[in-house]
Amino acid sequence: MPLPRGPVQSILSVERLSATGSVLETLPTARYRLDAARRHLVLNISIADRLRITYRAGNATAESLPASVRQGLLVHVAALYEGDAHGLPERAGHLYAPYRERSL
Repeated sequence: MPLPRGPVQSILSVERLSATGSVLETLPTARYRLDAARRHLVLNISIADRLRITYRAGNATAESLPASVRQGLLVHVAALYEGDAHGLPERAGHLYAPYRERSL
């Protein structure tokens, strides 16, 4: 099951929901795990019900950010400091581009 925001740091809970949205059961951690890329939840059971997955995502520290994202942040903040608050600077956008998630 893909998790739309990542990388995932940890799964906080996986809950099985009723049709009305109330919690029927909180699944034990033995019944699920993260894949190696930390972007998908792998269930050790088959469930046809709705699930609510609560997880913590993102980079844990500034050092864990890719170098181009750190450089993009510097360019972006420098533009804001210089008074250019009219959107994302083009150079910063190019530095962020490989890490942007797009949907069709």
